Amino acid sequence: MTTMTTNTFTPDMIKFLEVGSKSRKRLSILGNKISNFDTNDEYNHSYIYSVPGLGKTHTVNDAMSKNGINYVTISGNVSMFAFGVQLALINYMCPDQVTVVSVDDCNEILKDTSNINIIKNILEGNRQFHYQKMLGGLISQLDELQQRAIQHHIVEGTTGFVVPTNKMVFVFTANERLPYDDEVNNKKVKDRMIHLNAIRNRCRVYDFVLEPKVQWGWIADVILNVVPPVVKVPKKIKEECCIFMYENWDNMKTKSIRTAKMMCEDYINNKEDYQFIWESEYLK
Repeated sequence: MTTMTTNTFTPDMIKFLEVGSKSRKRLSILGNKISNFDTNDEYNHSYIYSVPGLGKTHTVNDAMSKNGINYVTISGNVSMFAFGVQLALINYMCPDQVTVVSVDDCNEILKDTSNINIIKNILEGNRQFHYQKMLGGLISQLDELQQRAIQHHIVEGTTGFVVPTNKMVFVFTANERLPYDDEVNNKKVKDRMIHLNAIRNRCRVYDFVLEPKVQWGWIADVILNVVPPVVKVPKKIKEECCIFMYENWDNMKTKSIRTAKMMCEDYINNKEDYQFIWESEYLK
């Protein structure tokens, strides 16, 4: 990975750019590592944490695509029923094929101890997802293929539906860090924290705990060196975009790769007024 050199950045900015670039390289290497999983490994699930906006899911999925891995991206920011429907579809469509399930954002499925226990069971032990509530009219809300998938996984004598996950390898990309062991060795710790720690012990966990300006360096590295859509933007403007974000970091409404890409698009579409747009639209 070659970092674009610039004469317009301060020494501190160059330092954060270099550290951010190294952190992003670590994620790229991790994506290839995940793509080379062994189904016989006891711990072949992964949990990747960082603040939002750094392209975790895109980077990992891109590596799997390039390595020819059979994967499906699903949302983890849905109800547990909707999450189960997504798993039922995967198993219904590919019952005999190992599938990597890339779970983007886990806020909802890890929101409480009941949900976390369901996730623990898909990773280890029974290796199955069991939705244990009455289905009632929920099935009627699904499309025809989803209904067939759920009907296929209804087990006589049980409530809800059961999806085997023994042929699924899970990759969670999340904005919430799982607690460390020493953080839950306290009687005052809430049950949810203890159960989240149990998830940490069922996955290979990769934490990207970054200082704010290192987050900036990560984003700047992408804009300067990686993102194809901004190649129309002169180097000088890319650097100006990065400098604007750096100098206004604490006042930025959003801090992400998407934000920087939109700022570059503003230049393409409004070469006369892009600076005014940046100040008007992206600052608090």
